[in-house]
Amino acid sequence: MCIRDRDTAIVLLSRFSMRNMSDEKVREAISKMDRTKISEEDLKILVELSPTQDEIDMLKPFQSSSDISDLGRAEQFFLTLMEIPFFKTKLSCWEVQRTFDKSILTISQVTVSYTHL
Repeated sequence: MCIRDRDTAIVLLSRFSMRNMSDEKVREAISKMDRTKISEEDLKILVELSPTQDEIDMLKPFQSSSDISDLGRAEQFFLTLMEIPFFKTKLSCWEVQRTFDKSILTISQVTVSYTHL
């Protein structure tokens, strides 16, 4: 994970911490697609920061380890996310679902504006 992404991940994690959400609570909220716990902005950041396949491959050996203290905070968080089956796909689909109504409304407004020209 590059430094910029790591810094962004730390900011996101601090936002969750301010809401008293542990990594496990975030994982549960994502698994349940709980809109009350994960904002659209949080979701967008999670999608953007999702680890690449190379990063996932580097983290996999730590999934079975009980000692992850050598990992950075962001990497520990992503290990928690990796417990969600198909988490990257789930996040992406959830993002589409969350923005779908806004997209349809925008298209409708453009269409109405266009027909009145």
